[in-house]
Amino acid sequence: MNFIETELSEQKIIGIAVKADNSAAGIEKIAALWKKFHQEKVLEKIDEDNKVSDEIFAIYTDYEGDHTKPYKFILGVKVFEFDEVPAGMITHTIPEQKYAIATAIGRIPTSVAKEWKKIWASKLDRKYSSDFEIYNEDSDMGEESEVEIYVAVN
Repeated sequence: MNFIETELSEQKIIGIAVKADNSAAGIEKIAALWKKFHQEKVLEKIDEDNKVSDEIFAIYTDYEGDHTKPYKFILGVKVFEFDEVPAGMITHTIPEQKYAIATAIGRIPTSVAKEWKKIWASKLDRKYSSDFEIYNEDSDMGEESEVEIYVAVN
C-alpha cells in the first residue's frame, strides 16, 4: 500500500462526538452520528467567520489501544478559535504530527471502509493519537468520490 507522508500543524475542530469501536455496533453508532450531524445541521450552527472551511473532519481519537479497541469519533469542522462553542458541541485539537495519507476512491462509505481495512493490515507505525478523514466537494461524486484519510504515524 502506498502512502503519501506529510507533517501537519495543529488543527482546531468544533463538532459532535460519540464513543465507538470497529464492531458492527460501533459502526452503527458512527452512522447515527453522521445522521445527527446532517439532521441537526451542525455545520450551520458554527459561526461562519470562525470556520476555516466547510470541509467535514471525521476524527478517530482517544484510542484505548489499537484499532480493535474503543475510541472517540468526532464529526466537525476546522475553526480558527474556540471562543464560541455552540451548545451540545465539543472542541478537539488535533496535535501537530506526522501522517501517512491514503485516498479512498469510490462510493462512500464502502470505499472508506475498504481503505481502512488496508490501513489496519499495513505495517504502518501508527501513533493512535488523532486520525481523520476529510470530506469535501470531491466526496460526493458517486463512484468518483475521493476521501483523504490521515493516519498519525511515529
